[in-house]
Amino acid sequence: MASDGNVAEFGAVIVGGGIVGHCLAGFLAEEGLDVALIDAGRIGGSTANAGSVHVQMQSRFMRLYPHLIPGLESTL
Repeated sequence: MASDGNVAEFGAVIVGGGIVGHCLAGFLAEEGLDVALIDAGRIGGSTANAGSVHVQMQSRFMRLYPHLIPGLESTL
């Protein structure tokens, strides 16, 4: 229940605002669902689970090898 006493209805409720929860919320919203994304902290503020390792590695790669980024971007 909202603080103003109103009740909200959603087609999906996702608990966990990490990268997977955030992406899932986006995909479901694109399909037309009203989505509630709930997290104990700031949404998208941290990626503490093992599923985010690839994101952390990509970020590290970009910091260590910035000169390679333009070539990689041109292949996208």
